Amino acid sequence: MSDQNQPVVAGSDGAVAAPAAKTVAQEMSSAARALRFQSMSRRALHKIVGLRPRRRDVIFRWLLALAVAIFIVIPVVGTSVYYGLIASDRFESETRFVVRSATAVLSRNPTDDGVGLSTAKIVQDTQITTNYLNSPGLITNLEAIEPLETFYSRRDIDWLSRLKDGATAEEKLEFWATRITNTIKLPGGIVIVKLQAHTPEEAQTLLKRVIALSEDQLNALNEGIWSGTLGGAEKELAEAQNALKSVRRQISQAQLVSGVFDVEQQSEALTDLIIEVRGELLKIEGELQTKSGQLDPNSRVLRNLRLQADAQRNQLERLERELAGDGERALSDSSSIFAQLKLEQEIAEQRFEDAVRELERLRLLSSTQLLYLDPVLQPTLPEEATQPERIKRVAFFSFIGIFCWLFALLALLSARKKFD
Repeated sequence: MSDQNQPVVAGSDGAVAAPAAKTVAQEMSSAARALRFQSMSRRALHKIVGLRPRRRDVIFRWLLALAVAIFIVIPVVGTSVYYGLIASDRFESETRFVVRSATAVLSRNPTDDGVGLSTAKIVQDTQITTNYLNSPGLITNLEAIEPLETFYSRRDIDWLSRLKDGATAEEKLEFWATRITNTIKLPGGIVIVKLQAHTPEEAQTLLKRVIALSEDQLNALNEGIWSGTLGGAEKELAEAQNALKSVRRQISQAQLVSGVFDVEQQSEALTDLIIEVRGELLKIEGELQTKSGQLDPNSRVLRNLRLQADAQRNQLERLERELAGDGERALSDSSSIFAQLKLEQEIAEQRFEDAVRELERLRLLSSTQLLYLDPVLQPTLPEEATQPERIKRVAFFSFIGIFCWLFALLALLSARKKFD
């Protein structure tokens, strides 16, 4: 009974399974036809049919998580911790000054205020001062008073803000550039200097030393200029003195040769002597004329009178020739020589006086402080820290991190699309 019924049952099961297999085949054919006309990635197709490549997706998710950690989590958390809990406060002291010159006040010319020259000089000296503020020379002079490590290498300063021990001169200069700033405010030429330290008192003390050293350095440069100028003035004085001595020696030699020590006095003496001789001659001639009618022409008295008259005439002619310029010792020749020498002496004396006056003026100027850093604002004592700007720093690094993360995300998506 059971054996006869089994084929019937088997036949009935096959008849039931055949329609189901046909239905599955139709559905798979429809799905294949639909997939043939769709432009999907292999990853999407694999997902539809249940053949998704799991390892590639896992790697992508890990790379994405790593990018978030590197570019977002670490920068935000790191900067927040550092600037919020670790970074040391920095206090900023400020001063303002202008460079002033005393040259116009000490000028030897009262009608010259020295505006043109002194203005150009002040502009140059202002530039020199601002460059000196960031120079190795300033650091050397500061450390001659007290080492920079005293202010910037203490253990209570965080390690990123600290000047490392044993820093080289170049490293100190680079570090100093991050702690001091200077600007020139035009058109007044006001120099604004700001200096940072880790306590208010240290910032103010350091800035006062910087200003004092800058003023000393500026005047030291000008002292070098004055020393060269003084050397030139001393040389000019020596030359003027030698020229005056030479002229005076020539005058002495001319006096010895001519026998005339003063032409004017000699001329006056000759004139007086000529007048006197002429008067004597007139007197003798008058007496001779009177006695000629009374005495014998060959008498002894008349002969003596004639001899005296001849002698007076000869002396008068000799004196007149000497005065007029005839003869070996003519006074007119001596007069021209002495006039030339006197003119040269006057020129030499004037040159000597000018050289002495100029040297005295330069010595006065060189011994006087000609340049001043006139403070508009004395170095301030800060009341609160201005650095670091904690919120701005955290926001800045967070923005940079997010930007880098977006760039990395685009790169990962592009690579994933390429491999798909």
